[in-house]
Amino acid sequence: MYCSQQGFALRNSLITIAIIIALLAVIITQLPKGYSDDVSKIGKGSNVALLLHDKNSVTSLDMMGFMDDIRYDYEGKVDFMVVNMSVSTPMERAFVQQQELNHAALILFSPDGMRLNAFASIQDSGGLRKALDETFHLKQ
Repeated sequence: MYCSQQGFALRNSLITIAIIIALLAVIITQLPKGYSDDVSKIGKGSNVALLLHDKNSVTSLDMMGFMDDIRYDYEGKVDFMVVNMSVSTPMERAFVQQQELNHAALILFSPDGMRLNAFASIQDSGGLRKALDETFHLKQ
């Protein structure tokens, strides 16, 4: 009888571990994906909303939150990107200098890479939706 109880405990332990692994896999797939910082994708056929992000700026942090709120509603219509103002790669440094901005801003680019608009501040998710819809001529 002792052996059958040991086998039962081992089987239950394996089932429990399998369930935990399956739940972790589901949770990981539900996490939001990160933002691209590859500025070479601008002008490659997609509308781009790029946040020049300054982690020390409340306005920049707010705009990041607004992007998080709405980005899935614009999937396939707008590519969202984030480049940190305290950049480290030469390509990103050159990009920030080219944009001639020394503060956090949201920059909107057309599919051909033309800079359409820049916003130093957006007040809420609705304001971001309006900016995207009007600039890219989208209807939600």
